[in-house]
Amino acid sequence: MGEALARVYKWCKEKGKNEFQRKEIEHLLLDVNQKARFGDWVFFGGLAYKGEKKGDWGINMERCEKFFANK
Repeated sequence: MGEALARVYKWCKEKGKNEFQRKEIEHLLLDVNQKARFGDWVFFGGLAYKGEKKGDWGINMERCEKFFANK
């Protein structure tokens, strides 16, 4: 699951945004498990969050950067 979050983080960094529609990142989630479990990231230290509307998502870029740096 960390690999999936890393791909989404990298994609967000390249696009210059941190909020997205789930369908925008679907290609980054490589298998059924990653697609089903990506939403679990909202429970881990605020790395990811759900938006107001269905399908709206976002990641906290600062926290993800620290997470991947083991801080």
